[in-house]
Amino acid sequence: MYSIADDLAERELPPPSTNEDDLPVVTGEVLDMFERAFETASLFNLDAARTRAIQENEARLSGSRQTIPDAPKYDGQSFTASDTPYVDVSPSLVMSEKATPLGPLAATTQLPYTELVNTVHGSMMQEEVLLRFLRRRGDHALEVIRPPFGTTADWPVLPGRDTNPLRRDPRLFVSKLHDMRMPPYMRDANFFPLSIGRRQYQLLQGLIELLRRQPKIPIGDPPSPEIPAAEVTQ
Repeated sequence: MYSIADDLAERELPPPSTNEDDLPVVTGEVLDMFERAFETASLFNLDAARTRAIQENEARLSGSRQTIPDAPKYDGQSFTASDTPYVDVSPSLVMSEKATPLGPLAATTQLPYTELVNTVHGSMMQEEVLLRFLRRRGDHALEVIRPPFGTTADWPVLPGRDTNPLRRDPRLFVSKLHDMRMPPYMRDANFFPLSIGRRQYQLLQGLIELLRRQPKIPIGDPPSPEIPAAEVTQ
């Protein structure tokens, strides 16, 4: 999902443009990112990844029950109905009040999160559905996608002071805890929660801002009725 090509582009290419003339290019790159997100998520057991991540959180917390205001849940409530506002319109499959570290008790499947991938990400590979969702719920999309680590220039002198919510600071303890934000429960080379790259995040921000600034930009016809097009996120 985050390739060597993405890393090179982040280092060598200028920041992405957000003017209307570049809409097809920016849309193509963001759509490619969502397609790779679907392909990546469909290749692994999300339920197992969630369980492992919650266990790692417990080890890092070492029995502490400290809370982090306004942050996603990092215990057995992660990715459940209690994990608001991050989980707000997910299918009822994960909306269980009987949440456990092993996942909510779903009556229809033993792998509710793994099966959720097709429901959520499948429709987002259609350009019209993706653009309509980003136009309507762009702020929520940025909320449920984990922001990348900032550069040293983005960090305050003292960690925890004037922290930019759109750039993570690796010095902060919360940056080491797994939560349901996308990509959920995946790890980077330092065993920290994985995020998309800075340029990818800038592309997504730019497209959302462009759609917000130019609400009359045509984005194609809605999908045909026979194609599921649930405009939802985890």
